[in-house]
Order: sequence, then structure tokens, then C-alpha cells
Amino acid sequence: MRLAIYILILFLSNINLLVAKTFISQDITQNQYWTQQKSPYIITNDITIHAHVILNIQAGTEIQFSSGVTLYVEGSIWAVGKSKKPIIWHGFQDNNWNGIVFRKGKEKNNIDTTINVFRYCQFEGKDYIPAQLILAEARHIEMENCKIQACQTALQSEKSGYIYFKKSKINQVYKAFHICTTSSMKIEQCKIENFVLMLVNGSLDFKFNKINKSIARGQHTGLVIWLIGGGSVVIENNEFKQAAEAAFTLYKSVRKSNIQVANNQFKKNKIHIALSCQYANKGDFKLKDNTFYKSRNTPILILDDCIESIDTISLSPNYFVGLQMPKQAHKLKIEHENNSVNNPQRLILEFEGFLKEKPKFTPLKKI
Repeated sequence: MRLAIYILILFLSNINLLVAKTFISQDITQNQYWTQQKSPYIITNDITIHAHVILNIQAGTEIQFSSGVTLYVEGSIWAVGKSKKPIIWHGFQDNNWNGIVFRKGKEKNNIDTTINVFRYCQFEGKDYIPAQLILAEARHIEMENCKIQACQTALQSEKSGYIYFKKSKINQVYKAFHICTTSSMKIEQCKIENFVLMLVNGSLDFKFNKINKSIARGQHTGLVIWLIGGGSVVIENNEFKQAAEAAFTLYKSVRKSNIQVANNQFKKNKIHIALSCQYANKGDFKLKDNTFYKSRNTPILILDDCIESIDTISLSPNYFVGLQMPKQAHKLKIEHENNSVNNPQRLILEFEGFLKEKPKFTPLKKI
């Protein structure tokens, strides 16, 4: 008899765990701790975490959003999962949701400068929605061992916002990230694939990443540098593979820009590098010690017409493998000439000197 009662109690307890739900419909005005036991937490309408309020989320917790709902964060979130117990963020009953917006509080003198932290979190959109899954407006966000998929823009920083994204993955998105003017990101040891665009209008520190399968859709694809307000861009020790168009594009820069592309490997892209004839010599642009394997079209493409009679882009040492040119180019000079409207444009690759030693690269870290 006692055994039967014990089994019945255990059965009812398990049922209670299976049907446990917590509905959230009010702003969070004081510190809260969300647990796995009470999840999923279903956010039914737009809510705000107020400034100086912390939402802590336990490993294994699931957060769901009703259709069209946005979570605004003026305080901070600490969502620390585990490798086998990630924190899941997605739409309720497979609905579309509108992402998480980190912003300043409404009161000018009541700004929360606390860092927001996500570790071992999985974010899932649907049909390229949310438009911005993580949006940092003048806020600081750190993300590690996270996964983002199936949204329009995975990460966006603006209004001096900053995002640090490490050992994480982005898959099946339109824009992997968008750094707006005056904002910045640091991305390292990440894997980004099946995307259209990574757009840089601000500052970027981009190292030890694996970039695979950028899709051709629209005018610009791959990693695009488009600086109109200046910025510092460092792209080092990355692997760019299987881009449908250009893997890297320097589209626009200004004199106060600093761009360094070094020690990267480019493989099986249609075009490895695309450069603007007009803007490549503006600011401080360095392309050095990269390895360019055989491309499906051309290793380096000049994007635009040169208004001047001849515009020359001088590049530092780079390495070419499997191409009909020297395998080690000590100096690469590109001359691009547009003789007339009716004549085809001319691209001249001129090599000066050779390197005897093979290129040495810092190996990509395992992701």
C-alpha cells in the first residue's frame, strides 16, 4: 500500500514538472531569479527590465515569447547556462518574436552601466524574424558559447553599444552582425555560416573565426567594410570559405579609418577580396600575410571605375597558392585603368620580389 502511494506521489510530481509554466506580463521592477523548475517562462507582451534591476536565469531554463513580443532591457540580464543545460530563447508555439533590445533608461541621469552576460544560451528565430535578435543601444553585452539561428540580424550594436561574442555560432541568418557608426564589437573563435552579410560601419576586432558559405543575395555579401564615420577594423587569423560572391569587401572608408586584414586564409570563394578603387587608399589600409588559395573567379576584384587615369593600390606581402602567378608575392601592386566607356577595364597584378620561406600562420583554434 505504501509503495503504491509513493509511486502515485512520484507520478503526480512528474506531471506537475511537465506542465509547469510561468506567464510574464508585467515589467520587472525588482531583482528576479528564473529557475528551470518553473520554466518555460512565457512573456505574453512587451515588457521592460527597469534600470538597476538584475534578472538572473538558471541553467536549463526556457524562455518563450508570444507573437511580436520584445523584451526591453534597461537593467541587466545574467543568463548563465551549462553545456548540457543551455538556456533556450524562442517563440511560444513556434510564433515569431521581436528579439531583445538593450537600451538606456528613459531618465537621463538613471543609466545602468552593468554588463549583460549570456553563456551557453540558444536563440532561435523563424523565417528571418526577429529583425534584430540582440540589439545593443549604448549598452555592453558579453556572450560566450552561444548559438543564434534563423533571424534577420543576429547581433547589432548602435549608439556606442558594444558586444563581445566568443566561442559561439551563428547560422541561417541574413546579417550575422551589423556594427553601426560609433559602435563596436569583438568577435573571436566563432563559427558563422549560411548567411548573406556581415556589415561594419563602426569598429571591429575579428580574430580566429571560421566563416563559411556566404550566400549571394543583393548587392553586397560577405564581410563588408563601409566606414563613413571612421573606425578601427582588425581582421586577423580567420578562415573564409565558399563565399558565393566576395568573401571580404572594402567598399568605403575615410581618412580617419584604420583597417588591417592579416594572416587570414581564403579558400574556394568566388572572389576572395573586393576593393573600391576610390576608397582603398583612404585611411590606413593594410592587406598583408594572407594566403589566397585558388578562387572560382578571381582572387582580387576592383569594384568601381577609376575616375583618374590610373589609380594604384599598393599592398604588403601576401601569398597565392594554386594560381597562375608566383606563390609568394613580396609586393603586390594593383593598377586599375578605365581607358574609355567602350573599352573593358584593365586589372594589372604586378609582383616585385619573392619570399623564400613558406607563410607561417597562427593555427585557428578549434570551435
